[in-house]
Amino acid sequence: MGDLAYLALGKLDGRLKNSPVADIWAVRMRLRAISQSASNAGIGVDLLEVENWIAGAALPPRYKQGLNDPIHITTITHFVIATFNLSRCSVHNEASSIWNSVFNASQEMNHWDGEAYSIYTPIWRAVREICQDLSLSPSASSLVHANLMILDHLEASIEAHILQMKTTNGGRLIPSVWIAGLFIPYLVWKSGLTDTLMPNLIGSVRFFDLTATEMQNMLISTIENESADGLRELDQLEANFAASNRIRKFTKRSRYQIANKFMLAFPSLTQRRLGSVLGTTPQGAGYLCRQLQNAAVEQRN
Repeated sequence: MGDLAYLALGKLDGRLKNSPVADIWAVRMRLRAISQSASNAGIGVDLLEVENWIAGAALPPRYKQGLNDPIHITTITHFVIATFNLSRCSVHNEASSIWNSVFNASQEMNHWDGEAYSIYTPIWRAVREICQDLSLSPSASSLVHANLMILDHLEASIEAHILQMKTTNGGRLIPSVWIAGLFIPYLVWKSGLTDTLMPNLIGSVRFFDLTATEMQNMLISTIENESADGLRELDQLEANFAASNRIRKFTKRSRYQIANKFMLAFPSLTQRRLGSVLGTTPQGAGYLCRQLQNAAVEQRN
C-alpha cells in the first residue's frame, strides 16, 4: 500500500512541475485545506461556502449562526495560509500571487475574529519552530515520528489546557490540536517526498489520536487517496484551460487569459473583484466573463 501511495504522490508532483495550471490547482487545494481544517477545528463548512467567501460572493461561512463556534473560519484561514507560506515551493509562490490578488486573510481575520489571533499565535509558533528544526527522511515512518515529537513537545512545554483547549473571556472552549494538522503538507514537502507543497494532504484530526502504527497507515491512505483526487482535479483544470486556448486566441499577457486563470481558480469570483484584479471596471470584467461563458458553451458543443 505504501508503494502505491508514493507512486501516486510522485506522479502528481511530476505533473505539477510542468503543468500550465499548477498555480490554479494549488489555489483550489488551498480551499480544500481550509474546509478540512475548519472541520478539524469543529466547524462544519463545505468547499463551496469557503470559495464563495474568498471570491467575494458571500460573507464568511457561519458568520451569523456560528456565533457560538469555538473559532471563526477567518482565523483558521489565516493560519492555513501562514503555514503554507513557510515553504519555498515555486508553485505555492505562484498560487500566492493569484490568492493575494483576490483575498487578504489577515484583514478578514482582524475584522471578524481578531481575539482568536492572540490565543492561537503562541501555539502555532511553537509548532512552527518544532517543524522547522526537524530532520526528516522521505518516508511515512519519519513523518509519523515527527508528528509524535510535536505532540510530546507541546505536552511538555505548553500548559496542558493550551494543547487541548483554551478558554476565552466569553467562556468558550477552543480545541487546538487542529493546528498540528496544518503542518502535515509542510512536513511532507520538507521531508523531500515532493518538490511541490500539497495543501490537500491535511487529513482528519483523528490522526493525532492514533497509535504510531495506526498513524502511519492513515497517513499512507491519505497520501494515496488525495494524490488520486489531486490528479483528477489537475486533469480537469488542464482540459478546461486547453479548451479555452483553442477557442479563444490570446497573448500571454491578455486580460482574457488572466480572467480565464482567475475564473478557473475561483468560479464564483464576482465581477467587482475580477475587475479590481484586471484593473478594469466591473462592466469590463462582466464582458470578459461572458466571453468565458460562451467559450465554455462552445467547448461542450
